[in-house]
Amino acid sequence: MKKLITWAVLGAIAMASYFALRSRATPDHPPGAAAKKELADVEEPRRIVVEHVVSMTPSASAALSARSAIEARPDDVEVAPAEFAQRIEDAFAMEPPSDRDARRMSSSIAAAFRLPAAEGALLENVECRGTRCRLQISFDDAESDRRVARDMFDLLASSGVDTHGLRFVIPTRSDEPNGKVKATLHLFRGDS
Repeated sequence: MKKLITWAVLGAIAMASYFALRSRATPDHPPGAAAKKELADVEEPRRIVVEHVVSMTPSASAALSARSAIEARPDDVEVAPAEFAQRIEDAFAMEPPSDRDARRMSSSIAAAFRLPAAEGALLENVECRGTRCRLQISFDDAESDRRVARDMFDLLASSGVDTHGLRFVIPTRSDEPNGKVKATLHLFRGDS
């Protein structure tokens, strides 16, 4: 009798497992595929793809991400470029003065701009404080500006900067009469 009860319990567990897996299946993935996918997810590390979106001009959505450091009026929908740039500068000014880590970050950023990948970009000044850095850059032309901005995270990572959680915004950019482009770029971590 014990054997019969044991087989009945095992049979019930097997049927419950079958129906649980079957309920997860979709027309594109038969019942066995769902179980195989779960095993594959457990056995293989997941790949995470991070896409960095870079805007070449300040936008309202970019201004929203910088608002946590500066209290914004709740009725703001759009921010004028000059006001946006001022808010970014104010947030930078509120950061504590540089410490050893900030000086190390400044050195790593300066080293990145000496690499061949930064060709066409001259780092005129870099100042890091707390969780933010301000870079003043002169580009040979608009194409160099676009290329370096597009590849900023790779450029920084190649000189040892930890780019995890790092963001940047370019609140000011001006075209010079000689074709050069001057820009101020702010790097910051997370929502700071």
